[in-house]
Amino acid sequence: MTACFWAFWGIIESFHEGWYHKFFRENVGLMFLQYSFPLIITTAPSLMFIFKNRLGAFVFLLVGVALY
Repeated sequence: MTACFWAFWGIIESFHEGWYHKFFRENVGLMFLQYSFPLIITTAPSLMFIFKNRLGAFVFLLVGVALY
């Protein structure tokens, strides 16, 4: 849910604020750096939990204990 929210929010904010650079590639790169980084941060652990079950369970447990 968080990843979907950040993906949506990042794309909307990127087009709302406008394009800074002359080239499309630079504008898309700036968008990924500014607004899609939280999407990557929330998606990466999810993929780790899917593909590396034991490591994902251990990390999930550590995060739960740290937040408690």
